[in-house]
Amino acid sequence: MQDDIMDQQRIRRGVETPYSVYGPHTAMLASDLIIAKAVEYAIRSGDNDIVFELLNSSIKLAIGQSFESELSSRSDVTIDDYLRLIYYKTASLIESSMVVGAYSVNVKDGEVISRIRDVGRFVGIAFQVRDDVIDYLNMDSKNPGVNMDEINIVRIMSRDNGDVRGAIDRARGLLNEMLDNAVKVVREVVNNEVLVNYINLLRI
Repeated sequence: MQDDIMDQQRIRRGVETPYSVYGPHTAMLASDLIIAKAVEYAIRSGDNDIVFELLNSSIKLAIGQSFESELSSRSDVTIDDYLRLIYYKTASLIESSMVVGAYSVNVKDGEVISRIRDVGRFVGIAFQVRDDVIDYLNMDSKNPGVNMDEINIVRIMSRDNGDVRGAIDRARGLLNEMLDNAVKVVREVVNNEVLVNYINLLRI
C-alpha cells in the first residue's frame, strides 16, 4: 500500500488500489495498522527471532523505498544500483518471509537459516526482474504496464546502446541465473521437488 501511495499507482494486477479507492491518508493509516498488527502477532509468538526478523525486514523495506526515490531522479542508474534497490524493496521481504516460516517450525540452525535466506534472496531478485520484463513488454493485460518514470532493468540495460531486445534477453538470463541458484540451494538443503517446481514457475 505504501508503494502504491508513493508511485500514485491506481491499478495493481487489474484491481483498484486502496490508494485509488480511499485516498492516500486512509491507505497510509491502513498500512501502519497492518504493520503494527504484524509486530503484535510476532511478539505473541514468543519467538524473539521472529520479532527481530520482522523488524529488520521493515527497516530494509524503508531503505529500499527511500533508495528508489533517490534513484528515480538520476539518469545514470547502474545495474549494481538496481540490484541493491530490488534486494531492499522486494527480495528482502521474500527472504524474511521464508526465514519467519522456518523459525515458526523451530528451525534454529544458523547454517540452514542462512541457506533459506539465500533462496529468498534469489527468488526475490528473480521475481522483480520478471515483473520488470513483463511490465516493459506490457505482457499483463491486468496491469497498466511500465511507467516511464520507474526504474526498470530493461531500460537500464538498453540505455547506452538502444538494444532493447538484447536487454530483455540479458534480463531473462539474470532471472534464470537467480532461479538456478535458488533451485540448487533447495535441492541441497531439503531436496523438495514440489518447491523446485514452484520456483520454476517464475521463468519466462
